[in-house]
Amino acid sequence: MAIARAIACDSEIIFADEPTGNLDVTTGNEVIQLLKNIAETENKCVICVTHDLQLEEYADTIFRISDGKIIA
Repeated sequence: MAIARAIACDSEIIFADEPTGNLDVTTGNEVIQLLKNIAETENKCVICVTHDLQLEEYADTIFRISDGKIIA
């Protein structure tokens, strides 16, 4: 539902907080592919906040935060 709202708003930036957090692997991969497709085809900025380190392979830029500070 949240992804549908983000798409419907047609904003330039989509914030995704733990987009795969409660999903099975297959559905999580579909969500990430959808967000990546939106970013590429519609020239949107997608910002994902996640603990899932496997999502790094989809990222153009990665910021690591620890104790409220950017560490990498």
